[in-house]
Amino acid sequence: MMPTAQSKNTKKNKSGGKTTSNGAATGKQATETAVGWPSLKPKPKLKAETIIPSQIMTMKELLTEEECKRVIRALDHLRAADGNILQFETTSRTPKRGEAFRYNDRISIHDPLFADTLWAKTGLKTSCEAWLREQGSHRDDDPQAARCWGLNPNLRFYRYRVGHKFEKHFDESVQISKSDLSSSSSSSSSSSSAIQSEMPETLWTEYTLLIYLTGSKDPIQKSTKEEAESQTGADGEPLLRGGETVFYNTPIRSQKRLTQEHSVAASVSPVAGLALIHRHGSECLLHEAREVIAGAKYVLRSDLVFG
Repeated sequence: MMPTAQSKNTKKNKSGGKTTSNGAATGKQATETAVGWPSLKPKPKLKAETIIPSQIMTMKELLTEEECKRVIRALDHLRAADGNILQFETTSRTPKRGEAFRYNDRISIHDPLFADTLWAKTGLKTSCEAWLREQGSHRDDDPQAARCWGLNPNLRFYRYRVGHKFEKHFDESVQISKSDLSSSSSSSSSSSSAIQSEMPETLWTEYTLLIYLTGSKDPIQKSTKEEAESQTGADGEPLLRGGETVFYNTPIRSQKRLTQEHSVAASVSPVAGLALIHRHGSECLLHEAREVIAGAKYVLRSDLVFG
């Protein structure tokens, strides 16, 4: 499968406080790329597991380990419209005013076709819609309730190497163009036209989607940093240690007393193929990506779009 990422200019939202982040594209962004993404298999047994009701859920094996490896390999072949190879850019270790400390590598591309493949072909769409109905936050029988229409085509790829982390922050909601989603539909022309006619003009993101592309299913024994760096997988690469996504018990989006310690509400360890979906915008929980101790953490980031 060779989707083409189209040209897209994305503006960055202003942060709402000293620890606020957002889902807008930053870092290196492909203006036009032809990417050899792997074909993704349907996952008929995919099931959402609730971590915190209406807030956080996970899905095991959204991608297979081989699919994860192929996605990572495809990142080495991203090319801009001028033919130059796109590479990861490292974020500044001096955050801008109003942003959390963030130290990792990033690439951002606009690829509606691959976003739609992730959503429609893997089983993600069916599982997400079922989970949202169970939570009661987006009911099909409520005409006033917002509907989930798919994934943000602005795909961000993060690489966290040893020492990289993203300190406590909130994820912002961003507005999405209707044309971005309607142009990405892989369904038949008749059903695609029906979807476009039903889709409202005003769309926004409401949940963050993180798909971990690295991480072992088997628990790693506690060890010193030197011992951790020497532990390798079957491919000879150091096993990932650290890099957990941790959520905190603190008033949602509160900017008060953020320097104080807060108890952990949930912690998710990276496992290749695992999807983590959590609420953002005005309902976002304070969270962080903890420091990577060994290995490398690769993450695919998108958002669930509503309207």
